[in-house]
Amino acid sequence: MPDSSTGTVFKGEKLRDFSHPKALLQKTISHAITDPLPFKNDFKGKCTKWGVVTTIFDPTEAISRVSKLPEWCLVVVADTKTPDDYMEKFKTLLGGSEGSTFFFLVERQKKRERLDGPIGAFVRVMPWRHFGRKNLGYLFAILHVADFFFDFDDDNYIKVDESTGEPVEILPSTTVLDNVVVAMSGPTAFNHHPMMKPSIPAPSWASGFPLEYIKDEATEG
Repeated sequence: MPDSSTGTVFKGEKLRDFSHPKALLQKTISHAITDPLPFKNDFKGKCTKWGVVTTIFDPTEAISRVSKLPEWCLVVVADTKTPDDYMEKFKTLLGGSEGSTFFFLVERQKKRERLDGPIGAFVRVMPWRHFGRKNLGYLFAILHVADFFFDFDDDNYIKVDESTGEPVEILPSTTVLDNVVVAMSGPTAFNHHPMMKPSIPAPSWASGFPLEYIKDEATEG
């Protein structure tokens, strides 16, 4: 499939299996969470709902809106090309506050590379100058008891309530899902964009979708 960052074709090859018992996995995760080194003292906010984004640009209104969602926390994963004064500009965009936002500085990430155990190993394999840095945001949120994730890019704008000017809650209920659609995916890949009725003209697809299947209607469910 094509690499979404270069457009070149690559082939994914299976390198190893994780065949350990589930109890061992839970023990490993539990140890990581209670370890005083990884992330524990970095952020004091307490959220079960987290927005996760990585960016190499100045703060955008798209990121600002997510940071303003009630009961949500946000982790912004920096890369080597992210502006050094990102948080200063971010606070200005928010009117002097950073809200429940954690900015995962490059220096902090490099510090975690030196950790022993599963946390350090995970951080070390994440490539720099790559969209994969976002995975560190998921890890950070998981270690801060996240139950729900909002995965978005710095140019994905959530809707604003016209009457209040505030961002619309993206997860109205954590227990009941409305307007659920069941999809029968094709044999190769699944493109959910047509089902979600995007505002831009077709064809539309998610980042990383195999480009050779864009016009294959079987991938639309």
